[in-house]
Amino acid sequence: MRMTPEHFRAPERRTAPTPGPVLVLAPHADDEVIGCGGTLALHADRGDAVVVLIAFDGAAANVDGGSSDDRFVKERILEAVEGGRHLAGEGRGIEYEFWGLEEGHVAEDEDLDRAARRIERLLNEVRPGTLYAPWYGDAHVDHHSLAQATARALELYAKPVEAWGYEVWSAHQPDMVLDISEAYPRKLHALACHQTQMQGGQLLHRVAGLSAWRSMMFGGKARHAEAFQRFVPAEAEFYRVLATPADGTEGSAA
Repeated sequence: MRMTPEHFRAPERRTAPTPGPVLVLAPHADDEVIGCGGTLALHADRGDAVVVLIAFDGAAANVDGGSSDDRFVKERILEAVEGGRHLAGEGRGIEYEFWGLEEGHVAEDEDLDRAARRIERLLNEVRPGTLYAPWYGDAHVDHHSLAQATARALELYAKPVEAWGYEVWSAHQPDMVLDISEAYPRKLHALACHQTQMQGGQLLHRVAGLSAWRSMMFGGKARHAEAFQRFVPAEAEFYRVLATPADGTEGSAA
């Protein structure tokens, strides 16, 4: 992808998200909070309908063997739903859907096409004005796969939707930053519900650093912000090419 002057422009600064129904595509439970939790809280405050899809089961994070994978996955589902309640606060509730896909492998074309059709059906059900998904350069194999499937789904859907890519593992060049200072405490409380992912408090520390860094775009007028890049399906294919080794076999971004 050739760099143009647009890539060096300051992002648009917003203090409120676009009104209307919202669909969030998250690889794992907690990614929606890390990437756009403050934004979702602001949507809920305004009464926007918010639907969150968690694509993968999250079983790979069960590293200490303290419980079975099935029990661990159920625990992560409960954490996500409880976190959603904290995000919504007194606003409209956030609805969750869980696909429970096996994680940690590079998706083949048929996998991406199958997921794209499922996402398209969800788009037709929710009819969102705004879509949030992991940006296509996020350096985690599951995030990369979901971004690729999202790009294909948007091409199938072919209806107007404001689509944004959020950050989790990797920073992008943002097109828009949103001041989430008011909603930030709820974002932290929601994240704290994900006790299986805390890593001794390191998760909270890292997320606080990311949102504080992104607030720099507001020149001291915000303490916390979330950054988004426009989700352009044609650009997603470029990142898929970058993730493919020279021998033609696809490599993991993790």
